[in-house]
Amino acid sequence: MNLPNKLTIFRIILVPVMVIIPFFHIPGELWNVPISMWLMNLIFVIASITDKLDGTIARARNQVTTLGKFLDPIADKILVLAAMIILVEMNKLPAWIPIIILFREFIVSRISFDCSRKRWKSSCSINFWKIKNSNTNDSNYLSIY
Repeated sequence: MNLPNKLTIFRIILVPVMVIIPFFHIPGELWNVPISMWLMNLIFVIASITDKLDGTIARARNQVTTLGKFLDPIADKILVLAAMIILVEMNKLPAWIPIIILFREFIVSRISFDCSRKRWKSSCSINFWKIKNSNTNDSNYLSIY
């Protein structure tokens, strides 16, 4: 297994760690933000960095694999939706937002599936979805505060 795939799997493993942190009831605050929120944020940022790194490394080293193409978008969806569900549980985000994001992800997945079956390729659409994912991650990070 190559490094990009290991980074993707690492990102998937970080999600349950991020999800269980609130259950530890870690005492204390830093700048009026609970320590548990700082830890969840740190994990989210690390996971987001691995998202950028895995694709960059895979393309630079010519290590793009079918497994990576399959796992990377799933890891992205798991990370983003888990973070949003945590925020909903903490009453920091209205529930309709993750519902819309989930709906959008199903549509994007369907379009991607159809394109892959017909062997269509568009670098423009790929770049658009990368920007979309980056903006979603940024908004998740900022919504904590």
